Amino acid sequence: MKNQTDIIVSIAAILVAVISIIVFAVQAPKPATLTPPTTVDVTEVQTPPGAVVYANSLPGASAGGGGAAGGQRAPGAPLVAPAGRTQGSRGSL
Repeated sequence: MKNQTDIIVSIAAILVAVISIIVFAVQAPKPATLTPPTTVDVTEVQTPPGAVVYANSLPGASAGGGGAAGGQRAPGAPLVAPAGRTQGSRGSL
């Protein structure tokens, strides 16, 4: 009976080896085919003639500059006073 078991184990090992080889051969990564690089135009760039104007702001902006960063109220203060009260008064709630 030992001889029959040895034959079964040998055949099973051979089948596992053959199947493994087939799986590894089929699943092998294929090298990617790369496209040739495009040619680069290296001629001299022609810039249009014109005067360069340096400015501190965008065209049409006011001369004052800024205004968004500087506020008139403290951080967290309400934009307007509540009804019936003046800005800064400390009356009863």
